[in-house]
Amino acid sequence: MRYFEVSEQAHRAATLGRWMMDQTYKIKEDHELANMLSKIGEMLCNFDMPHGTRWKDFSLKEKQMINKCQKIMERKNAST
Repeated sequence: MRYFEVSEQAHRAATLGRWMMDQTYKIKEDHELANMLSKIGEMLCNFDMPHGTRWKDFSLKEKQMINKCQKIMERKNAST
């Protein structure tokens, strides 16, 4: 892999991160959840990049949210 190429893992993480940030617009009342999704989504967009986010940078709660959102995104994409 060359320095300008993006790994498959980074591409999948960025896709999930953008999806999570898009979901924040659908949340009307729970601002804490919306902020959390936005923060995690931004971190995922920089995941596995040089000087970017690593898996160890996420808290346990954030990792659980990532896994939950991944399953929801996959279900929604499978139904379309």
